[in-house]
Amino acid sequence: MLKKIFPVVAITQHSALSFFIKSILGIFFLSLSSQINIPLPFTPVPLNLQTLVVTIIGLTASPVLAVTTTIGYTLLILGKSLSLSLNVFTALTTLSTLGYLLGFILFSFCVSQLNLLKKPKNLFYHVALIAVCHCLLIYLPGALYLHYWFSLSQHEVLSVANLLTMSVTPFLFGDIFKIVTALLLCKRYMKSTHS
Repeated sequence: MLKKIFPVVAITQHSALSFFIKSILGIFFLSLSSQINIPLPFTPVPLNLQTLVVTIIGLTASPVLAVTTTIGYTLLILGKSLSLSLNVFTALTTLSTLGYLLGFILFSFCVSQLNLLKKPKNLFYHVALIAVCHCLLIYLPGALYLHYWFSLSQHEVLSVANLLTMSVTPFLFGDIFKIVTALLLCKRYMKSTHS
């Protein structure tokens, strides 16, 4: 009866368990990738491998699973920050990367949706498409929140040049490399599972 009324929503216990396990694994790998980081002296945002993992999640997961996983990870980080400070204001002033975390949700959904469409045969076109999504959906919220974070915690207003230097420029080439790596890994995995 439920399948007739809600054919998309009706899921079996097996698929629900599989969904839950995949989401937990995604959160685990996002957490692990955040631990591999290089702090930069001129920005509160470190270099890490999260872009690689978020891109792989977007390329391999359904839109619902990608969003669930990235929301779960964001809530985990927010919960950790809140438990350490016991104050929402203090938590927000210590979490300079919240904009990037919110961008992960948008980005993973967008990449997953794009992946459902006809995949581009040309690797350059595919990388360019994902890189544009990355710039708009991760860097933009990341930069906007970093601007807000600086005014809130440091009582300083950043110029556009300083903001770009702190939130985009140091990460751009590394993130493009991570996007290419994620695409190549996913294509290789898909070929190996289909052969």
